[in-house]
Amino acid sequence: MTVDNEFRKEVSNRFGSSSSLTDEVYEKIEELKSTFNCSVEDVFVQWEAYNVTEAFDDLELNIGNLSRLAQFMQTSLSSKNIKTTTPARKLKDARVTRNLNHASSPLGATPTHKKRKTEAVASSPNGSGAPSSVPDYSSPTKPTVESHTILETLNDTVRLSEGYVQLQEDASTSIKPFLMIANYDAAKYKFRTMQMKLLESADVLDEQIDNATQLFQDATKSPEGEPIQISNPCLPSQFEVYTCGRIVPDSPAYNLSQSLNKSSLYLETSRFTGIGQRIPLDLTQISGYSFFPGQIVILKGKNPSGSTFVVSEVFPLPNLPSGEMTREEVNQYKELYHQTGLKIVVLSGPYSNSHSLDFSKFESFMIKLNDEIMPHLVICHGPFIDLNNECIKSGSIPLEDDNSKQNLRNLDEVFTKFISPIFKRLNSRILVVLIPSVRDSVATHCSYPQDVFDRKSLGLPKNVHVHPNPSSFSINDVLIANSNLDIFKDIKEVFSPGDNVSSDRFLRVTKHILQQRRYYPLFPGSKNNSRFVQHKDSTLFDGALATDLVDIQPGGSNLEVPYLPLTEVGEIAPDIMVIPSELKYFARIVDGVVTVNPGSYIKHLNEKGNDSGSYAIISVEAPSLDSLEESEDSLFFKLVDKRTRVDFYHS
Repeated sequence: MTVDNEFRKEVSNRFGSSSSLTDEVYEKIEELKSTFNCSVEDVFVQWEAYNVTEAFDDLELNIGNLSRLAQFMQTSLSSKNIKTTTPARKLKDARVTRNLNHASSPLGATPTHKKRKTEAVASSPNGSGAPSSVPDYSSPTKPTVESHTILETLNDTVRLSEGYVQLQEDASTSIKPFLMIANYDAAKYKFRTMQMKLLESADVLDEQIDNATQLFQDATKSPEGEPIQISNPCLPSQFEVYTCGRIVPDSPAYNLSQSLNKSSLYLETSRFTGIGQRIPLDLTQISGYSFFPGQIVILKGKNPSGSTFVVSEVFPLPNLPSGEMTREEVNQYKELYHQTGLKIVVLSGPYSNSHSLDFSKFESFMIKLNDEIMPHLVICHGPFIDLNNECIKSGSIPLEDDNSKQNLRNLDEVFTKFISPIFKRLNSRILVVLIPSVRDSVATHCSYPQDVFDRKSLGLPKNVHVHPNPSSFSINDVLIANSNLDIFKDIKEVFSPGDNVSSDRFLRVTKHILQQRRYYPLFPGSKNNSRFVQHKDSTLFDGALATDLVDIQPGGSNLEVPYLPLTEVGEIAPDIMVIPSELKYFARIVDGVVTVNPGSYIKHLNEKGNDSGSYAIISVEAPSLDSLEESEDSLFFKLVDKRTRVDFYHS
């Protein structure tokens, strides 16, 4: 089988170009494309899903791994067919007979999109490098990495911060090297959940479109110098007009397990612009785009037939302005840094394996923070006591003392028993910030956005600060934004590469977050983040029996729509944006914003002993008047992205 150059180019755009790809690899991808009647993009999506949910590794693109991918896609397709053909009352029996070792996300799930190393090293049982005649479908072996070894670095030319060098000195004589200020209104998070009203939700969604329209009109003028007029795309027009709306799928029954394509996208207008009507989009005249459900877009085009809006141009929303400092502030912050720089450790839960409540690894890390790392700040994202943990679901709390077990009255006391003592072991000079997760058993809100933990009732020490999810705060001159909801895993794009559209998925999604000015711009949100439940959740639509719901796990985005304004980024672009994801750790710089995903501290789906994940250490150098750029207003741009280093370590 011969593969044409056009197909090779398409594969390179999706998987990352590499001169070492062999003809056999291209032919295997072509075979998968024709066998499963899908596109190259769908094959890539399944390849990423296999890496994340089955292999738990960043595999090489070779014949052996593509053969395993074929079985993974077949299992996924079979799982999807069982959902649609098996009656609800028979699903439980069907699940017993299925091989749960191959349960995976449905066909079309979208984890990360990034350029991979594509060295075509064929795997074979004899290790000769030649492909074996019999495919080896066993799990690929993974090299052992020692704990706390460095995995990857961003901006390695920036000096590594020394940390809290005065950590062991007397607190009354040592210098405090940072000033921390919360950048949110805590009172706005004191709302009651599960009281959403249709009109309130509609007002919030309408406001997102109207705000984007106003931003675009303020930043863009017509050739005559007049504000650009936004028109209703649903009205017939023989000439091009500008319009603003929300990207929506063509079906109201759409869920994130289904695939979208450029023919299945509609544009939803606001009630002010087009009384909320929807119209299908024709994208054949444009190249280089990235669309997803919930995205607010500015389009130029026409509607000649009155039934379809033909898009001729896509306009980006205005970027957020960067932060600035006065000359006095630069000198003040330079003195606060005390020539050691700022050192921040970023972690993301879970902190125990999903089969146990063993936090010994997390406890040992606290000792390492005291003795070796000595950071100024530690940012810990939940979940801490995970609702999906097997011990929590079964109620089997492992305690040596039976009397202590009887005294545990609720999950808050489980947190107090297992987590609070760990933070008390941390040196009181180290500041800690806790961000909740929608899977946290002790969270006040089970929906996004979330209120803070109750620090007093959980028995946390004074150096532990509790912040809502999402939220931002300033430490010295650095504005750090945190959102603990996995947008990188949940978002599914209709993507076409082009000059203004990066082929790096992480870059594209980060760009979307900053332009949409929302930490979680996807709408509707995800149903459930757990791959174990995806083959069961169809029963929720078919009338499930109680026995069918026993294994349903909490998860998904759980968006509290009337309070989505609390999830907006703000009026100023953050300097560092931390958004944890179950996908592989990464750091990207987009429009001057350093975006960090520390990865999971413990890969809770793996067995104990093979559950180590990753964490990040961020070093920020002190600002200097010599290295900063001065604006027209005699202010100085902070340029945090040029003086920030991010190191990822194996946990």
